[in-house]
Amino acid sequence: MLKSILSELELVAPELFKGVRSTVFRTWDTPTIVSDFVMRWALATGRAVVKDHSHLYVSTGTRGSFAELDLLKSMIGKIDFFCINDTTDDAEFDDPRFENVRNAMELMFPLASTFET
Repeated sequence: MLKSILSELELVAPELFKGVRSTVFRTWDTPTIVSDFVMRWALATGRAVVKDHSHLYVSTGTRGSFAELDLLKSMIGKIDFFCINDTTDDAEFDDPRFENVRNAMELMFPLASTFET
C-alpha cells in the first residue's frame, strides 16, 4: 500500500474520501476506501497485481475455533498471514474462547511488542 496511490486516488475521487471522513463509523453509504476501493482501483489500473499467499482464517465464535487455533499455532512461521476474527457476539467476559485465543497469542508471540509494554 503506497501513500502515492492514495494521494492520486483522492484527486480522482475526492467525494469518496470526503464521505469517509464525514463519520467515525462506516455505514453502508460510506464504505471503507482502503480495504475495498483502493485495492480494486490499483488492480484495475495496473498498479497492483494479485499474488497468492498462504493464510489461515480463524473465527472465534464457531464450534471449531479451538481446533482452528491449534492448527494456527502449528503453522506459525509456515504461513504468510493469519486473521483471528472475534465473532463471539454477546459472550460473557469469562468465556473460555477468549482464554483460548489469549493462550494461542501468548504461545505464538511470547515477547510483548513495544505497543504492549
